Amino acid sequence: MKFVIENFGCQMNDHDMGKMGSVLIDHGHLPGSIEDADVVIVNTCCIREKAEQKFYSLMGRLQLLRRKKGLILGVTGCIAEQEKEGIFERLPFIDFSLGPSNIHRVAEAVENAAARTRTSAFGDNGLSLSLMIRPHNTRRGIKGYLTIMKGCNNFCSYCVVPYVRGREESRRSDDVLAEVREMAARGIVDVTLLGQNVNSYNNGNDDLSFPELLREIDAIPGISRLRFVTSHPKDISQELIECFGTLNTLCESIHLPFQSGSDRILALMNRGYTAAEYLGKVEALKKQCPAIAITADCIVGFPGEEDGDFEA
Repeated sequence: MKFVIENFGCQMNDHDMGKMGSVLIDHGHLPGSIEDADVVIVNTCCIREKAEQKFYSLMGRLQLLRRKKGLILGVTGCIAEQEKEGIFERLPFIDFSLGPSNIHRVAEAVENAAARTRTSAFGDNGLSLSLMIRPHNTRRGIKGYLTIMKGCNNFCSYCVVPYVRGREESRRSDDVLAEVREMAARGIVDVTLLGQNVNSYNNGNDDLSFPELLREIDAIPGISRLRFVTSHPKDISQELIECFGTLNTLCESIHLPFQSGSDRILALMNRGYTAAEYLGKVEALKKQCPAIAITADCIVGFPGEEDGDFEA
């Protein structure tokens, strides 16, 4: 059967789309277009409201296409995990729904749908098989993504990520390094490491820390540019900061969300740092790498925020 995957959301969702495509190809299915596909899978995001709105709008259009062509229609990703079985009440015409930790079952779900059996799989399964999938080289270019961990243990009060992506789990460093070498052999020179909180990579594990992993990748021939997303300010260590001044391949940029300049609001957000501590990390980064580019996120109008918090 021919399949197409429509994707909403972050870089990790984009990478998950590639993983599912690879699993389906390994099971004999072929990539297609929305015009000729037998299977349409929608990979979802519930972090951004706009992406969620676009998803439900698309599903309305796909319902009409399903009636016309008899499509197999599936939903994966964060909305699937958030809604769980309830998604079948809201979208009773879909054939399967898989949370992010269960996308390795996508071929099984398609085969079940062909046999008129509905599949649903949710929940955080620890070190899921989904984390271990290495996507095929189906895209041209010199850039590539690589997931090194999943989940988040921080539980910021406004964030749904720990509930839809689960707790932190890291891939073994030898598996990550082997994939980077494979990417280099295919001509990939610009690698971005993905995770909800990459600074926590291998915390509590008897394996390489995140800075140690960066140093190992820096030494791999063929890789000339190395990036990572996303970082949590409280988890940036001095060892990681020093990497920006010592590693040749590490790009001079970092995305470091501060979310608020008010310590009161930061505490309500459960961010785990103060404004002064955040600024201290910024100064340390600039000292180590004067040319570094720092981007950030800020939430304005957080519940309970007052004028003084905003001015901070």
